[in-house]
Amino acid sequence: MKISIFLSLVFLIGCNSTKKFLTGDLGQDLGVEKHQLSRTQAERRFAQISDVDYNLTFHLSQKETYAGSSQINFNVKNTSGDLRVDFHDGDVTKVLLNNQEIPLNYNKVYLRIPKEHLIKGANQLTIDFTRKFSTNGNGFHRFVDPEDQRIYTYTNLEPYAANQVFPCFDQPDLKATYKMTVNAPSRWKVITSVYADKVERNKGNKTWYFPQSQRFSTYIWSLHAGEYYMWKDESGSVPLRLFARQSLAKNVKVQDWFPVTQQGLKFFNEYFDYPYPYKKYDQVIVPEFNFGAMENVGAVTFRESFVHRGQKSRKNRRDLANVIMHEMAHMWFGNLVTMKWWNDLWLNESFANYMAFLASYKATEFKEAWIDFHSDKAWAYWEDQLPTTHPIEAVVPNTQQAFANFDGITYGKGASSLKQLSFLIGDINFRNGLRKYFKKHAGGNTLLKDFIAALQSTTSVNLKAWQKEWLQTSSVNIVESKIKCEHGKIKDLTIHQSALPGFSKLRSHKTKIAFFKKENESLKLSNTLKTTIKGDETELEDTKGFICPDLIFPNYEDYAYLKAHFDKDSLVTLQKQIGSVEDVFLRELLWRSTWDMVRDGKFNIVNYTQMLVSHLEKENDPTILRFLTRRTLNSSLSYLPQESELQKKFFSDATTSLENIVWNKLRKAPAGSELQKALYTAFVSTASSTTALNQLKKLLDGKIRLTKLTIDQDKRWGILIKLSAKKFPRVQSLIKKEARRDKSDNGKTRLMIAQAIYPDYENKIQWVKDLKDKDKKISYDKFRMISRNLFPWYQEELQKKYRERFYSDLKQVESQREVHFAKEFAKVAPRECQMGQEGQILNFLKSHPNLRPSTSKSLKMIDHESSRCRKIRELAKSSKAM
Repeated sequence: MKISIFLSLVFLIGCNSTKKFLTGDLGQDLGVEKHQLSRTQAERRFAQISDVDYNLTFHLSQKETYAGSSQINFNVKNTSGDLRVDFHDGDVTKVLLNNQEIPLNYNKVYLRIPKEHLIKGANQLTIDFTRKFSTNGNGFHRFVDPEDQRIYTYTNLEPYAANQVFPCFDQPDLKATYKMTVNAPSRWKVITSVYADKVERNKGNKTWYFPQSQRFSTYIWSLHAGEYYMWKDESGSVPLRLFARQSLAKNVKVQDWFPVTQQGLKFFNEYFDYPYPYKKYDQVIVPEFNFGAMENVGAVTFRESFVHRGQKSRKNRRDLANVIMHEMAHMWFGNLVTMKWWNDLWLNESFANYMAFLASYKATEFKEAWIDFHSDKAWAYWEDQLPTTHPIEAVVPNTQQAFANFDGITYGKGASSLKQLSFLIGDINFRNGLRKYFKKHAGGNTLLKDFIAALQSTTSVNLKAWQKEWLQTSSVNIVESKIKCEHGKIKDLTIHQSALPGFSKLRSHKTKIAFFKKENESLKLSNTLKTTIKGDETELEDTKGFICPDLIFPNYEDYAYLKAHFDKDSLVTLQKQIGSVEDVFLRELLWRSTWDMVRDGKFNIVNYTQMLVSHLEKENDPTILRFLTRRTLNSSLSYLPQESELQKKFFSDATTSLENIVWNKLRKAPAGSELQKALYTAFVSTASSTTALNQLKKLLDGKIRLTKLTIDQDKRWGILIKLSAKKFPRVQSLIKKEARRDKSDNGKTRLMIAQAIYPDYENKIQWVKDLKDKDKKISYDKFRMISRNLFPWYQEELQKKYRERFYSDLKQVESQREVHFAKEFAKVAPRECQMGQEGQILNFLKSHPNLRPSTSKSLKMIDHESSRCRKIRELAKSSKAM
């Protein structure tokens, strides 16, 4: 997902003329204008060469640049065209082909090897180069620890950034082996897919010799080098190592890493009936990582946010376990067997996502894993209703589009479809199909049809029809039950299915339907029915004679990918008794479906807010509390209109009630419990009144103490960020004092957030200037955190004031910064949440049709959410409470 800025033709260099370079027999197909690779270019190169092996040399030091040599051995199948070798923004000093120096033909995007120099059969190409380390989290990233000045480097290459490290054929279907020699400072550790078989000392340096690796794609090759601290675990069949920065090591809780990793390896070895395919399993925790983690062969990279400077909640540990399992699943699906091109990226990520939750549930202590799975599904539901939705099986013409498709469809909807598929054909058949798939395609590249064929061999269900229905269409279906009862029994029950406006596809859903009856002021499960919903109406004959229910839920245990809308009577029941549903998972599903109805304009936000106030006091499940307070609570408040005095009073009363409820529950929560931790986070999130902010300040100062809840360094910053956002008296001096206390990189990031969130317009504009300025060298990780905290929803008036200026700033970022920076900055776009504000985002998109896909996508999402917000606010105004 790492793509750099466009390169101008002005910078083309080489011994051949620019005209000859541009108008050769492949012309634009070589990709002169942009740092990207098209599918057409990849297919042409795959047809031209094979049997690729790399012999790499790197010379690393304390400097901001490194030198190296890429010796590539490969077989040429035909010499009908010139050959492209990808290498972005480096300097090439020499090119040898078959031991003969050839003219340099390099445009800072790739090298062009003229066809007349190639020979059929075996060829050896050696390219000597130098390059700067990156500071944006892509390619070969370099970080200097502000606490002790130690240097750490690592690679991050998906989908098209190996060429930002060394010259290569950077596409997934040209798998290769890698032999490597690395010269680095003697205190450094060097990590890649295999162990070094020899390390030599020489004049303050060490030379690490790594033997030839197994064959795999360039995007999952890795090189980590620096003064990493190391832990080992050799208790299982696969040796494990864990690495982190020296200054961070004291906070790494190794017991949260090694046991889960061992459990995962055991589970996957048995489930896939195929042993872990590589020689070791390293996990490297790195600073300024752009994403959650990355599945490099034998050396998985993790973001430092999984390390906490204090108490970890069970949710923190559960999230880490899930990501460990996700990246581990990739060792089989993605690394051992790899998609041929990025259009099948969804299957890589969807499969790893589904298997991670399955492994967490089956192999670890975290039996509540499927509740977290629904959070990903909710992400998918949201993305699938946007104008930017796309089929799971997406069209990916080039590597830039691959970046744009890392979204809720790729991860959440794809994984939900696989869970549904396993339910449809049976868990055993699904597992057996996977076993056949790995045995047949190990070491190779595949297409979707290969995966479907392996599963089809285990079932009579028509999977081609399933593929067409689920993978090649967009959007989500909505179902609602229509019931007639007679003498207390069901007479007729029909499930109505509909599509969203602009879509017509009605899918088949194998699901479980649950029926509930009120008993002594509680909702009790009375019946369940396994069925398949098809078309616009599905009559459930088998329910005739069931006790007439007070509530019907059509997705019990969450197997189907659909949205459930409740009728008016069911909504009344839920408003009164949702908290009495004993099954925690089911209770959360009901809350989420009710919230979906709010966002779909089918349930008034005022009624929902009243429902929250009514039930929050008695809710004691940490997972549901997190959902209600972190997701729906802040969102629901942001949707409430505040134009009239009555509306302002309703908002103020609701805010005060909610923060009081959370505070009182926090004071009474069992010391050291997961509930206490969840409520603490909820209180920081909900605190808004002067009273609540003063309570936060007293927690910061130690004047209020909560037994067994330490206000550690991360919590201190969390409080200060909230106080800054609310312009608490003298907060800026408090922030400066905390920055002197915490000189870590984490502290620097939190300092930036605390400063950027401060509600002063000139302050905001200065931070925007810093984000635009490439010379400030703000890493992507920090850029993202600043952008996302620059205008919280309760600073809507400040964001409106910035509205006119935003678009010129975005154009500058779009033209001068890398694609992922522009994508994040686009999310700063002011919401058009009030009637009369709409249209500016769409007008900008119409007048700028050549925005990069991910930038355009961010703006379209904000425009859609603004439209949703306007509709929710207008509906709210119809409430008597308003």
